[in-house]
This record gives sequence, structure tokens and C-alpha cells, in this order.
Amino acid sequence: MMSVTWVLGTWCLLVSLSFIWPQVWRVFNEDSTHGLSTLGNLYSLIGSILWMTYGVFKHRPPIYISNFSFLVAGSLICWQLARHKKMARSHILAVYIIGILIAFAAHSVSVATVGWVAIVVSTSGILPQTIHVINTHSLHGISVVSYRITLTSSISWLIFGLTVHDPIVALPNLIIGPCVAYILIKAQRWHSAARSVEATL
Repeated sequence: MMSVTWVLGTWCLLVSLSFIWPQVWRVFNEDSTHGLSTLGNLYSLIGSILWMTYGVFKHRPPIYISNFSFLVAGSLICWQLARHKKMARSHILAVYIIGILIAFAAHSVSVATVGWVAIVVSTSGILPQTIHVINTHSLHGISVVSYRITLTSSISWLIFGLTVHDPIVALPNLIIGPCVAYILIKAQRWHSAARSVEATL
């Protein structure tokens, strides 16, 4: 018989596997990185490495599988940012090395330390993207579909973390969720306004 934890974990895995890929598609299909924060995307790679490490040692497949998917997708987005001269490609490799070193250092203390460091990185990692969206005009590169799924994912992980009594999984979403909601609302308004302008031309 399937447990509530299994059902929630499977749901979290599915939404986490899917939320970033519409953003990857938009970045490549539209060949646009407008609205994307370079620092925020690099930060997210470190966060994924840390969450993967935490998930492996806590034996939580939904965490490490979904973060592996995000790591691949995030790397593709960073590759496009580098192609658009927003960063050097060497920055991607440097971030991988930094993430692995932090994961090893944190794990040498305890698995919980990896989780708490992952919280700090992932929660602070959404802030550069949020600030960038606040201050930038063009949000052409942001996928509304991706952020809708991301908000669903954040709420789902919050519920999952509370269900399994793991504050390390739940807590980041108290910050990530509102930030994602703000980005989503502003991106929806920007795309809606852009379509209205195109319709009048």
C-alpha cells in the first residue's frame, strides 16, 4: 500500500523534474536571456550540488534525482548566458568545483550541515534573480510556464518537508515561494503587455 510520504515524494519529484525545462526551452528557442540573473543561475548550480549530496546521504531519491535534473538544465541556461556574453564559460566549471568542495567540507562535519548550507545557498540564491526582475525592464527570456511549475514545486516541497518532519527540506520554501510568486506575477504582466503591444502593431 502506498504511503502518503511516497505519494508526496513522487509528486515532488515529478514537478521538480519538469519545472526548469520550459525555461531551458525558452532560452534556446527564443535565443534570449533577458530577465535572467547571471549570479542567480550560477548560485543555483551550487545549491543543486548541495541538495544532491544531502539527498544521497539522507536516502531521499526525490531530492537527489530532481536536483540532478536541475543541475543539467541550469548548466544549459548558464551556457546560453555565457554565449550571450553575460559570463565566461570558465565560471560554470568554477562553480562546479566550488559546489563540490563545499559539499565535501560540509559533509565532513555532518549530513545535516550539508542540508543547512544548502538552505543558505538556495534561499539566498533566489534573491539575485528576484532583485534582477525588480530592476530590469525586459523579461522576454523568462518562461511563465516554468515559474508556474516552480511555484507548485516550492509549495509541494514545503508540504513534503513538513510531512516527513524535515525542516531542512521545508524551510527554504518559505522564502523561495514568495520570491517565485513575485517573479511569476511580474513576468505574466510583462508578457501580457508585450502581446498587447504586438497586437496593435
